[in-house]
Amino acid sequence: MNRRALTLLVSVAPAVAAGWVLAGWLLPDPQSQARSLIPRIAGNDAHHPVDAAALVQSVSAAGGSGAQMAASIALADSTVPEDFLRLLEESRFLPAHSSQALFQRAIIHRWLARDPAAALRWCCERYETLVPDAMKAWAQADPAAANAFALTLGAEFRNKAIGGIAETLAATNPDGALKLIFQMSPDSGTSEARAIFTKLAEHDARWLLKAADSLPPAFTAEARSAAAKAMAGAEFAATLTWACDQPDRNPLLESVFSAKIPPATLLKALAGLPPAQQKYVAWHSSYAWTRTDPAGFLKTLSQTPGLDLRDEMFSIVRTEAIIRLTNNDPAAALAALGAALPDAPGLWSGEFAWAWANKDPQAAREWAATLTDESARSAVLAKITEAEARAAKPPPAKGLESITAQMKSGGYVQDSEIAMLTTPEQVKVLDLMDDSKGDWRNSRVEDFIRSEHPAVYGQWLARQPVTEKTG
Repeated sequence: MNRRALTLLVSVAPAVAAGWVLAGWLLPDPQSQARSLIPRIAGNDAHHPVDAAALVQSVSAAGGSGAQMAASIALADSTVPEDFLRLLEESRFLPAHSSQALFQRAIIHRWLARDPAAALRWCCERYETLVPDAMKAWAQADPAAANAFALTLGAEFRNKAIGGIAETLAATNPDGALKLIFQMSPDSGTSEARAIFTKLAEHDARWLLKAADSLPPAFTAEARSAAAKAMAGAEFAATLTWACDQPDRNPLLESVFSAKIPPATLLKALAGLPPAQQKYVAWHSSYAWTRTDPAGFLKTLSQTPGLDLRDEMFSIVRTEAIIRLTNNDPAAALAALGAALPDAPGLWSGEFAWAWANKDPQAAREWAATLTDESARSAVLAKITEAEARAAKPPPAKGLESITAQMKSGGYVQDSEIAMLTTPEQVKVLDLMDDSKGDWRNSRVEDFIRSEHPAVYGQWLARQPVTEKTG
């Protein structure tokens, strides 16, 4: 594989690149397998169109996941421009999500160099999740042209497009990035602006804090919160004192306590807050606290003077920790919860049983049978039964009808809606997507079913011959 392709792989997907490197130790030279694809593509032009379906199938036949990723990059790197669109249309049949993502980004990367407006229009129409990254790439080459194009987009895509440009400018031209905020619509949400403010805060948090007052009101709070979080990471005590004196202290405190600070420092500071602020912070920062080391956080919290893990204000912390720990290792979760709350099993045993039953109901029941307290055992078994009943309950008939209507109108379909459908209904959704003339805004539905319900996806895929698309 040539240097440009390897550089592209590393730039668009560091985690996948690491997997590829590992695969190189486990598989027989995946790069040489990838290179075997190139002669099949060389020399193709508009008069001799590539057999896109056959090439996609050849990626599947390249070997393990590492070889397939390498083959996807080799395929994208050697495809002639006339075949970009044809192969993008076929890429949904690539064997794994990682192969698809690498291939699609690689093709878009090359297409942007030739015709950025056409590439972006395709992303907007077919694969909107690529819009921010595509705009970043265009902005690196020509920020003025990228911005002019972004302003032609409807509200649905404008924030994503402008957000991508602003993120590119944040490190080198923060003033320019900030000015782009004024072109964004708060009615379409503030998530893109939040990402920009995070980048700007990394560059100069105090500058952003000062500049926040000049922003449209809908974005001021997001900018101040991003600045507060970055400042807390550098000067926690001083930032905490400042935040407590601000009129918008609650959202600022949420950001301060979400910074990457040792748990012991965070919790000691939390114990010193007034009760109202303690409750607000505990309810709103629980996700950040339990994200990396839930067991360690529970242990530290249980040992912090002035705080009580049994308190109602820590109920979300307990729930988040229980879910994260149980999903990863139920046995380790049981040990951590027992150590943190040895005298209050009632505060966690029900939620633990629910989480475990969703993962392995039989194992959860076997654990429940070991409980000696009859009342506790009954309560836990009730939670397990409730979880089993919920998993077995068929979704209402309107679920499929609603999803069908959403897909026909190009609307957003939530993962939870797909998860609640029966197997035949999920296959029906896949069939509908196949009949919807390539509405790629719903490709995430296929990705979800493939990753969460591979057997369902396999049933559907077995009936779908990979055929050459025309037109």
